[in-house]
Amino acid sequence: MNCNAAMHRVLALDNHQVPDPRTLKHLRSCPRCAAEYNRLQPALALLLSGGGSAEKSADAADLRLTDQIMAAVQSTAVEQERAHARFWTQYGKWFFSGVLILGGMMALPYTITVRSLRLLPQARIDATLAVTFGLILSAYIGVFIATHLEDLMRMLRKFQAP
Repeated sequence: MNCNAAMHRVLALDNHQVPDPRTLKHLRSCPRCAAEYNRLQPALALLLSGGGSAEKSADAADLRLTDQIMAAVQSTAVEQERAHARFWTQYGKWFFSGVLILGGMMALPYTITVRSLRLLPQARIDATLAVTFGLILSAYIGVFIATHLEDLMRMLRKFQAP
């Protein structure tokens, strides 16, 4: 008999029943299950007793358990909310600066300075601008990846097949 089957049988006991011989044999041979069975005995006795004081203490235990569960749910929700806010605070700055860089790069060829430079003889300003823009974008992307490598790796792991 395995541990799951033994604990399933222990939890199925009703009206102060004792475990069957196979379950008892497992409980004697498995210290982990024996410890769990001993830990459950007061709770099982409390549930099966049906007395007035036992009901009050069971109700109080239920209320404490409910409060603990609700506190855990609330703390999880608050943590998720904070993580969501951190995400937009952190990545919003990068997104905004990237939009500014792209907007500036797109507008630069139409400025008076660049248009007048194009009129000079032997001017190769367009090739220079293309190389400069490529370097700027490469540097921006490289710095972004370097500063957010852990987040990017976590996202990539989600997409990998198990």
